[in-house]
Amino acid sequence: MNYNDSKKGIATITKSIISDLTIRINKKNQPRRIAKNVTNIIYVTNADMPVQLDTDDRRHLVFACKTVHQVSEEHKEDIEHFNELNQSCTQELYENLMIFLLERDISQFNPTLIPMTEAKKKLINVSRSPVDDVIMEHYEKFKQDIPISLVNQCKPQN
Repeated sequence: MNYNDSKKGIATITKSIISDLTIRINKKNQPRRIAKNVTNIIYVTNADMPVQLDTDDRRHLVFACKTVHQVSEEHKEDIEHFNELNQSCTQELYENLMIFLLERDISQFNPTLIPMTEAKKKLINVSRSPVDDVIMEHYEKFKQDIPISLVNQCKPQN
């Protein structure tokens, strides 16, 4: 499995979690049950490629945030530094965040219009397969005819 394959697996797993109307719940020592899926997911990561997205993805809003707490080499293993950072996540912070989210005017929000941000374009771009790259690079040639030498380069080797 290559790097992209593992990222594609993440996208496949989350696709049903995001889209399915119902979800199966398997509690320990309890019978399985089906419930309405009310899941909302927010991924927060510092990874350049957290998930592989298809060019026609409609499920993900992707945007890049400015780094507020850049970890320098001197703090990389500094437990105390991260403890202080963790302690700044107080109940007051979460309450303020909740108030902000609850009071935000979303009357004009349309959940079916997910914008194609620059961050999403970049993520889709790095998600392309080598075959996608060849097709994009030689698109004009392919419209006329398919060069066999290029096809042979992309053919899986046994």
